[in-house]
Amino acid sequence: MTMSHSEIIARAREEWERKTGDRDWRGWMRIGLGLEIGRDEIDKRLHNRKGVVGGGSKGRNKGRRWNEEFGMWLSENGMGELGGKKFAAVRSHLMDCVDHKTEIEEWRKALPLHERIAWNHPTTVWRQFNKHLAAEAEEARLAAGGEELPKKPSPMAKANEAIRNLVDENDRLRKAPREGDLFKWSEDPKRIARVIVTDALASGCSPDKVEKVLRAALAALGKVEFVPKAKPAKKSTASLTTEDVDRLVEIVRASGNAGVLASQLSSVHGFYGNTINAAKEAGLVRDELRDRTHWCVAV
Repeated sequence: MTMSHSEIIARAREEWERKTGDRDWRGWMRIGLGLEIGRDEIDKRLHNRKGVVGGGSKGRNKGRRWNEEFGMWLSENGMGELGGKKFAAVRSHLMDCVDHKTEIEEWRKALPLHERIAWNHPTTVWRQFNKHLAAEAEEARLAAGGEELPKKPSPMAKANEAIRNLVDENDRLRKAPREGDLFKWSEDPKRIARVIVTDALASGCSPDKVEKVLRAALAALGKVEFVPKAKPAKKSTASLTTEDVDRLVEIVRASGNAGVLASQLSSVHGFYGNTINAAKEAGLVRDELRDRTHWCVAV
């Protein structure tokens, strides 16, 4: 049967009155008061009450047997689902709300309507109530002359800080192979241009700004007189002397038929390629390969 518009509106009005009348919260409180009775019954049965904790809050019962007994009580009274692990947090927060019912009711009266409607679930109520208590304690501390504590960074601020750190680390790693620079001027011009443009765009520059900077660089280049950097003078090679050749031949001949390792002529005796080659060209010594090793032998 189709409902008329007036009936739909009347039902909506009724539900809105339920919401604004705090019926959702009162429903949870009824459940909590029922659980409190069950808790007290199990306490008397097991003599397991922990006593009063924290200036007025009832203690919590612990132990496998207590939990089993309470679970059985819930099942016997048609609330077995509340005894499972999935509702453990709900049960705990609901009993916290029951234990602090008077304070929570006073706090809820001062809440704006939209918050009172939204905050009905025991977990939400308990969390927001504790935030309220913490804010009151902080106000009292400041009123007593305490210093204001620094605000904790928000998750978004932490994420932005992590991104900045990653960008800095990436920049450091890119520059590390070039001793802190993004490129060396001795590299290929196309690569240098690519690095400059990529780094500028990554830093937030627009393509238009990059183009203006490059044009300005060309204009500045035309106004600067280029002075080539003086290249370091090459080390002069000592002139080859007859005395060097004669001494080399004398050393080789003194070794007899065995000869001298070519590597020893440089490392031990201080002769290098120009002297050795001159002695070979003069026919005074010859190169002999033995087991992939070069020997210098007298002729």
